Amino acid sequence: MRRVLAAILALLLPLAGSAETRSTRSVNAIADEYAAGRDARELRPKLSPRANAAWLRRLERFERRLARVKGARLDEPAQLTRRMLARELAHARAHLRGGFFLEELGGSDSPLQAIVNGAQTTELRTVSDWRWTLTTLRGAPRLLADYQRLLERGLAEGRVRPAEAVRSALRSLDLLTSAREANPFLALRGALERSLAGDPRLPALRRELEATLRDDVLPAHRRIRAFLAERYLPRAPRLGASRASYLHELERHLGPGHPSPEALGRFGRLEVKRLERELARAVAVIEPSATSTEEGLARLARRRGDGFATGAELLAAATRELGEAKRDARAMAPLPRSTLRVAPVPAQEEATVLAQYLATGEGEGELQLNTGKLRPALRRHALATLMSHEVYAGHHHAAMRAQRQTRLPAYRRDAALTGYDEGWALYAEAWRDARGGFSPEERVGFLLMQLQRAARLVVDTGLHTGTLPRAEAVAYLRQAAHLPRAAAEAEVERYINRPGQALAYAYGMRQILRTKAACKTILGARFDERLFHTRLLDLGSVPLDELERALVAWARRRAAQLD
Repeated sequence: MRRVLAAILALLLPLAGSAETRSTRSVNAIADEYAAGRDARELRPKLSPRANAAWLRRLERFERRLARVKGARLDEPAQLTRRMLARELAHARAHLRGGFFLEELGGSDSPLQAIVNGAQTTELRTVSDWRWTLTTLRGAPRLLADYQRLLERGLAEGRVRPAEAVRSALRSLDLLTSAREANPFLALRGALERSLAGDPRLPALRRELEATLRDDVLPAHRRIRAFLAERYLPRAPRLGASRASYLHELERHLGPGHPSPEALGRFGRLEVKRLERELARAVAVIEPSATSTEEGLARLARRRGDGFATGAELLAAATRELGEAKRDARAMAPLPRSTLRVAPVPAQEEATVLAQYLATGEGEGELQLNTGKLRPALRRHALATLMSHEVYAGHHHAAMRAQRQTRLPAYRRDAALTGYDEGWALYAEAWRDARGGFSPEERVGFLLMQLQRAARLVVDTGLHTGTLPRAEAVAYLRQAAHLPRAAAEAEVERYINRPGQALAYAYGMRQILRTKAACKTILGARFDERLFHTRLLDLGSVPLDELERALVAWARRRAAQLD
C-alpha cells in the first residue's frame, strides 16, 4: 500500500505547485522576452556598431531584471530557468565585450549565410511569404556591408579567423555567387513559379525577384567574396592560433566545467580503441571469412543494395525505416503525436551536412538527408542508427516532448543546447543497441557511427589546438572511423566551421550515462528506466550540469517517497 500511495503522490506532486508565484511569472516573462529578441536578431541580423551596442545594452537590462527577482519565491523549474538564462546572458555579453563576434566567419553558421537562411525560413506558399522573403533579400547589401566592417575591425584588432575557415567561406560564396542551378538564390525562381502558379500577382513578383537578385543579392555577395579573398585571407592565421576563442566555443557547446581540449582528446583516443575492438567482433559475425575488419567492411559495402542509387531512393528508405525506430522509441519514453517530413539537405549545406533534424513548428519536424555528393556516405546498414539519432528516440522525440511542457516558458520548450541535444541522440542510439534493436548488419553501422563520434573528440581538439593539421585530421578520420575520403573531408570542414560543436555528442552521452548511474545508485532496484527517460525529456534541453542536478534531486525525492 505504501508503494501505491507513493506512486500516486509522485503523480500529483507536479500539480500541487501548479499555481505560479509572481516571481516565477517574472522569470518566465524575462526568459521569453529575451528569446524573442535573440531569435529576431538571428533571423534578420543587424550588425552595425550601433545595433551591436543596442543589443549589448538589452542584454545588460535583462541581467539586471533577472537579478531583481526574489529567488526564494521561485518554484524548481523557474529556478532552473533563471540559472540557464543568467548563464546564457553572461555568455552572450562576453561574446560581444570580448570581441569574439569579430571572428564569426565560415562556410556555415556565420552571417555569410544570414540572407540565404532568412530567405528560406518560411514555406514560401503565399504572396505574403514571398514579400517577406523579398524584403530579406533586399537587405543583403546593407547587412553584408556591416558584416564586412566588423571583419575589418577584426583585422585591425588581430581577431581573424583561421585560413581554413576563410577558404570554407569562399567555397560557400562560390556557390552563392554562381550562375549554377544549385545556387539557392537562383533556385528561388523555380520555387516562386511552383508556389504561385496561376496567381495573377506572379508576373509582378517574378520581375521583383529578378531585379532583387540582379541588383542587390548577387552583387553584395560578390563584393564580400572579393574582400575575403584579397584582403582577409592573406592575414588569416593557421588553425589553432587562438585558444581563447576555442575555449569560448567549448563553453557554449559543453557548458562550464568541461574537461580541457587535451583531456577530451585523450578520452576520444581511448574510446576509438574500445570501439574498434567491438567493431571487429561485429564484422566477424556477418563476414566470418574476412581476414580483417577493413576487408569485412569492404564486403559489406559491396553488397548489392547497401547504397542508394538516387536521392529519391534514399528518402524513401528513410521514410520506411521511421516505423521501426518509432516502435523502439515507445518503449523508451512516451511519444507525443507529431508530424515529420523527410527532405533533402539545402544546396548550400551539401558540402558539409550529411543529415540533420530541424523542429519546424508546434508538433512538426523535418529530417534532412544529403541527396547530393555526400549521398554515398549514407548506407542502408547505417540507416537504422541514423533514424534513432535524428528522429526516434533522438532529436524529434526530444523536441516534441519538450514542446508539451506548457508549464515551462517558450525559452525552455524551444531550447536547443548542443550538449544535451546531441548527447541524448547518441544515448538513444546506444539504448536501442543495448536492447538488441539492430540486425547484425545494422549493428556494424551503429558501431561505425559511434566510432565517428569518438574520433571527433580527437580531430576537433587537434585541429583547434594546432596539434593536428587538416591533412592529418582527414587521414585519421578515414582510418579510425572507416570513412571514405569525401565524407572525412566534409567532416573536417564542419569541425573547422563550427569549433567544439562535434565534441558535444560523445561528451553529452557520457554525462547522461553518469547521471543515469548516479540515479540508479540512489534508487537501486526501484530505478525505473522509462520514468528516468521521461523526467529527462520533460526538462527540455538544459545544460548538462543542470541535467545532473535536476535528475539526482528527483531520484532522491523518489527514494524518500518509496521508503
